[in-house]
Amino acid sequence: MLKRVRGAIERHGSVKVNTAFNGEFIAGDKRTVMDINSKNCELYPASNVREWEKHVNLLYMQDGDTGHFVTIKHLSRLVGSQLSKKEHKKFFYDRCLHYFSSNEKLEIHSEDCGKLNKCAIRLPCEEKKWLEFRNHRMKERAPFVVYADLECVLRKTENAATSTSSYAYQQHEVFSIGYYVRCSYDDTLSTYRFRRDNDCVNWFARQFEDLAHRAKRNYIELNTQFKTRAKNDFEKNLYKLMNNAVFGKTMENVRDRVDVKLVTTWDGRYGAEALIAKPNFHSRSVFAENLIAVELRKLEVKFDKPIYVGMCILNISKVCLCEFHHEYMVPMFKEKCKIMYTNTDSLIYRVECDDVYAAMKRDIARFDTSDYQADNAYGMPLAKRRCPAL
Repeated sequence: MLKRVRGAIERHGSVKVNTAFNGEFIAGDKRTVMDINSKNCELYPASNVREWEKHVNLLYMQDGDTGHFVTIKHLSRLVGSQLSKKEHKKFFYDRCLHYFSSNEKLEIHSEDCGKLNKCAIRLPCEEKKWLEFRNHRMKERAPFVVYADLECVLRKTENAATSTSSYAYQQHEVFSIGYYVRCSYDDTLSTYRFRRDNDCVNWFARQFEDLAHRAKRNYIELNTQFKTRAKNDFEKNLYKLMNNAVFGKTMENVRDRVDVKLVTTWDGRYGAEALIAKPNFHSRSVFAENLIAVELRKLEVKFDKPIYVGMCILNISKVCLCEFHHEYMVPMFKEKCKIMYTNTDSLIYRVECDDVYAAMKRDIARFDTSDYQADNAYGMPLAKRRCPAL
């Protein structure tokens, strides 16, 4: 069957084949004409997602070890009922298999899709906005726990949907909220607050935001203090990573995620041979005779992280560095100083002078010499100038 499909592709110079989804035979008499159990099946492109002259959508039917392909003549009719309750036509983009309600929206999407998306994307929806946890006994101890409760009143709604068989005749209106913050390491940080008015929901959201900022500020300042007292490069990099990870995880680019499978066998459904044969296979690394790592591209990406279009990070640090260079170093050394390397909180200079350490001792408040040994050969006093964002 695969040879026949390959032969059909070779006869047409530029044909893209999409295996739209995997179907299953419904249990029953296999000798009769069988239907397709297409409920709760996902749509994924099986070939490289790029523009082709012709597109062919195929349905792969499998029964045990045997299977065959079926041509999908009208993809909207096949899967339209799974995607929406509306019976209108769906306009699919063959490159990413996203669908739209009109051809105009499809054309707008096609301009940006080729530049950004290398796989199917999925956006958060109203139905799947809650996180679920199963293994509660394996959870880690949290430094802060918030217990909150709210009180509501039931108010009757206007009977506007009388033509429908069912409608909401009551709605909850929140009139009071109370919450208790429990700190596991310092009971003085535990507190209880409440509010009772029409704006209590917005007040609760502001309280949560303020609590997060206060907790994060203490965390950032604590790691910064540990970094200034660090005695080796490992400790410095560790506490720097602890702070950077807070921001890096929130700005993670989910498009760069990959799946890496570690397998110990070649044959079988989950062996290396089956993984390498997948259309989203990218590369493999052989570590030993019985250990192989196979990298697979993501078939879909869920955008559950913020997407930033611009940012301003460490603005105070940048201002201080510019002030130090243009108002201190340049007037003092003029063309005899040159910046060789910059970081977010430091500068490396090449300076031509008789004794640069004499200038540092004279203006010790401008320098951070906490990394120097106490009995250093230059007689440099230790001064700590580092603080958050500097």
